[in-house]
Amino acid sequence: MKTNRIFNRFFVSVPAIFVICCMIFPMPCHGGDVDKATLNAYELRMQGKIDEAKRLLDQAISENPGNAYAHYELARIQFHMALGTGNPGKTMSMIGNAQESIERATALEPQNAIYHLLAGHLNYLQFYYGLMTGGISKEQFAEVVGAYKTVLNIRPDYPQVALYLVELYSQIPENAGGDASEAERYAKYLDETDSVFAAKARSILLPQETDRVEYWQAVLNKNKENADVLEELAKAYLGADKVEDAVTYFEKAIKIDPVKTYLFLDLSIYYSFQGMQAQGNKELLQS
Repeated sequence: MKTNRIFNRFFVSVPAIFVICCMIFPMPCHGGDVDKATLNAYELRMQGKIDEAKRLLDQAISENPGNAYAHYELARIQFHMALGTGNPGKTMSMIGNAQESIERATALEPQNAIYHLLAGHLNYLQFYYGLMTGGISKEQFAEVVGAYKTVLNIRPDYPQVALYLVELYSQIPENAGGDASEAERYAKYLDETDSVFAAKARSILLPQETDRVEYWQAVLNKNKENADVLEELAKAYLGADKVEDAVTYFEKAIKIDPVKTYLFLDLSIYYSFQGMQAQGNKELLQS
């Protein structure tokens, strides 16, 4: 079904994942203490007091331009504010401001993997916007993957980032920077470092016609009670329009890892796709 193809493609793309990650990153790990002003700004942002948090950070940076934490948190606030504009052009301009802030943070602390990770996410959002509006740029793509590669150089034990690279190199068109051989290289990297993430990488590289329910059921047989695998199996069922089975495995995943309550958003997205498809079919019948 057309719904299946759209839904499956949604879950092997990265924009939604990046948006979530940008919003929920914790304060970055570091040997020292976070300064009080930046910590207060973080807490204000989590309370929804965005303007107050930004004023506090602007003052902190004015007093100490070398405060990498403050630049990092400012980038997150600028990104948060960008999402609320309702204007794509303005949104991307504000994401550009966030990119400038995170670049200052990475320049001040080049060995902080979390800073480079956020830089990669923001780079990707700008690249993706260009891709969707006809502005293909291999240079921008190189900046995206470059940031993620930097993260892996700093933290080789970060399988999620290797998975991002598999997704990007395999899903982005070749004329925009995609490269099947690079996707395979990072899939092999995961083969050697993390079996579950390796399974995720291999699922991305599967032919479109592959039965993903069967694939993830086989993975689950080897990884009993693994929340990540249960999540993937649930998504496979959802992609096959088997909603009751999907809910069953979502609930099992959440029971093991309560953080995964966000998975119920997948159901709302699924129903949104179904609604759009039904509306489209209705309009076709009436035309």
